[in-house]
Amino acid sequence: MVPGFSSTRLGQEPRLIVAMAALAWLGAGGTFVGAGDAATAFGLAGILVILGLLRRDWPVPDRALVTLAALFVALVWISSFWTVDAGRTTRGALQITAIFVGSLVLLGQAQYLRDGSDWIFRAAMVGAMAGAALAVIDFLSGFPIMRHLVPHTDNMHAVAVKMDRGLAYLALLAWPLVAYSWTARLKRWTGALVALVIAAVGISYGTTAQLSILVGIVALAIATIAPAVIAMGLAIVSAAAALLTPFLALEFGPSLLPLAARIKPSAVHRLEIWDYMSRRALERPLTGWGWWTAHVLPIRPDELARYHYVTPSGSPHPHGNWVQLWVETGIVGVTLGLAFALLIIWRAWRLPKPIQPFALACCSSVFIIALASFDLATDSWWAILAVIGVLFGIIPRPANA
Repeated sequence: MVPGFSSTRLGQEPRLIVAMAALAWLGAGGTFVGAGDAATAFGLAGILVILGLLRRDWPVPDRALVTLAALFVALVWISSFWTVDAGRTTRGALQITAIFVGSLVLLGQAQYLRDGSDWIFRAAMVGAMAGAALAVIDFLSGFPIMRHLVPHTDNMHAVAVKMDRGLAYLALLAWPLVAYSWTARLKRWTGALVALVIAAVGISYGTTAQLSILVGIVALAIATIAPAVIAMGLAIVSAAAALLTPFLALEFGPSLLPLAARIKPSAVHRLEIWDYMSRRALERPLTGWGWWTAHVLPIRPDELARYHYVTPSGSPHPHGNWVQLWVETGIVGVTLGLAFALLIIWRAWRLPKPIQPFALACCSSVFIIALASFDLATDSWWAILAVIGVLFGIIPRPANA
């Protein structure tokens, strides 16, 4: 019998079985259908609540996160008074409200999963390794799985790009799993998981996910020796990104275009998106244009004349969390976003020493992806962050922690 495991415990605790199944699927199936991770994570939250209520176990609210979420939800609803598209703002406000409720409920269930965390981590690791292995096989064999999931196109590049979201989430999910396996001295598991995830993300087209892993590995190496350096560095760069994003985009965008052109067209596209959105943000720095309105922002003719990829229809979203906060919620939303980032960094810093470097490395990876990917109203983005929070929260602590 492996220490910490009990077949009797597993048989008597349906919540563990549900959590094991959900997290195993999150790594395996989620790699291919990353957008579906929200249904898995929030469905898990709902089931855990129902099972908990049968035992009178209520979700434990995280007061700091609840406060920040409530303030932000209030802001996005209030932005309907000055929005340029009331319909979009209302729909976006409903969506982010539901997302935050689901995320907070899931986090509130963490303490009821701690006793069976060994089972949960083993299931999640098996799922993640299976998902990464299948992604490698699918990529090398011409995407037979993804072509089945995306039947409306024969463009192999478009099919591969569809997997990028799932692989980005897998790259983040790997951090708490590696933290567990390393601290539990499961060296073979750690090696297999790291090798498979790096292989899957490495051969993909997801430049942001690749960069996030690279930055995370560097941060892990430094945090192992000097965690305060990474914690302080994360706080500083988060503050800089929050407060200076629109100015930095205008200052460095043109100089980065030649480099972006050598990487891939989507890099140039992002710089163009950030250019006109930063200009709109500085036109309404206090209030923004209204929640979820980036898609309908005006683009001036002189701006379109110098763009290669942005068209008059604009962009579905800003491709950057800080850009979105500036352009849609103004300085108030940016301040709340920074408060959230600093709170998470502080909590990563406060984790027990064996786990702390992995949490700080994960924060570094999340920072990179948040810079250049995902709409803040993307339910699967918040879902994977909530799952990561739960996993870091239930990693078995050393006896003296």
